[in-house]
Amino acid sequence: MRKNRAALGVDNAGRQGLARPWKPPGTRRIARLLQSDAKGIAGADGVFIARLRRTAPKLANAADLAVRFARMLRGQSSEPVTDWLAATRSSVLKRLAAGPQREVAGIDNAIALPWSTGPAEGEISRLKTIKRQMYGRAGFELLRQRVLNSV
Repeated sequence: MRKNRAALGVDNAGRQGLARPWKPPGTRRIARLLQSDAKGIAGADGVFIARLRRTAPKLANAADLAVRFARMLRGQSSEPVTDWLAATRSSVLKRLAAGPQREVAGIDNAIALPWSTGPAEGEISRLKTIKRQMYGRAGFELLRQRVLNSV
């Protein structure tokens, strides 16, 4: 029996000695791979992404637009938001870009100006946490005391 197992390429633990077949990555990993530099992806994943980009040009275009938008938000690109929005009109992202179309001035300011609403959002989150912890326990006066004492 051992000779037969060895001839089949099975080791002592009963596993096949052959390499396992390649399994395509999950959707989150595919999204991350599509947004990364194609030259930096090696092996089977690189071949998969290259083939995916060739066979699904709309998907490749959407990934490229997402990368361009991320670069704009990080300040790595001086491309105007209006140019990006114009490029999305002929892509699968046209519905996504319909909302920001109305807020171009606000998006430009958010990218260009150094101010952030982060501190205010943090305070709102803290207050909501306190309120959730107290749900059904007491009225506004106790909530007020807890908020003022936690500062």
